[in-house]
Order: sequence, then structure tokens, then C-alpha cells
Amino acid sequence: MLTLALLGTLLYFAGQAVMGSSPGPGPYSSGEALPGQEPVPPPSPAPTGTEAEEDVRISACTVDSLTAWPAAGMEIVNGSGSAADYVVTVEFVDQDGTRVADGIVGVLGLAPGQSAKKKAQGLEVAPGDVKCRITEVLRTASAGCVPSRSTFSPRASVTRG
Repeated sequence: MLTLALLGTLLYFAGQAVMGSSPGPGPYSSGEALPGQEPVPPPSPAPTGTEAEEDVRISACTVDSLTAWPAAGMEIVNGSGSAADYVVTVEFVDQDGTRVADGIVGVLGLAPGQSAKKKAQGLEVAPGDVKCRITEVLRTASAGCVPSRSTFSPRASVTRG
């Protein structure tokens, strides 16, 4: 659930950057730097190559037998010329074409030509079989702020008493 909240937050801020607006009012909400800091440029689209939608495909579309939640297996291959971040939204529709759930998946710092396999999870009960459809693919140039697995440990800050 925390992962979904983090991806939702990422999507919100990525959408704000693409739309050219800021997340809230205030004297520094227009991209200005805080006193003593350099301004941060907005994310730019990834360099040309393939279209973002061509980089993503659904590899599986399933409904969990225990929870009845739908899921879409996703494969993302960076077809651009530089590292890119992706946010992909998926909808799950029933046999009548009615949306029953949706899901989201994000990938950060995907190198050119590199692939990632992810799962977009729906959190609503799906009655019977569903079809999975990609509704949006957002690809931006990666800012290179991805923590390394060898140096990042969420347990490092946990203390037990």
C-alpha cells in the first residue's frame, strides 16, 4: 500500500512538472530557488528514439484467485537515447468494457536499451475476467537521483529499543 502511495505521489509531481505548474502556493513555488540554493530545472522529455508508448507492453493480465484483484505484468524497455524515468497507468475493464480498477507502475533511472519488469496492481475486486489496457505512459529524462542498492538501506535508520 505504501508503494502505491509513493507512486501516486510521484505521478502527481511528475504531472505538475509536465503541466508547468507547481505543487502549491508560496514564494518559491514557481521553480525559484530557496535562498542559498541553485534553481532546479524542470524535468525535460527524454531524448528522441522510440515514442514512450512503444517502450511499454503488457506481458500478463491476471486476476488473483484469493483477493480477486486484477494485475498487469508490464515490460518497459527504454528506447530513448539516455536514462529515463517512466510512470505507466493501466486500467482493468470487464467484459462489457466498464472500468473496474486501475493501477500504476513507476521505473526510475532506466538506462538506454535496459528493460524492467514490473506489476501494476489493481486494488478493487474484479468480477471474472478482465482486460488490461495502458492508459498513459509518461517518460521523462532521468535526473539521476536513484539510490544505489549497495549504499541505500531503509533498515539503516531503524533502531530497536
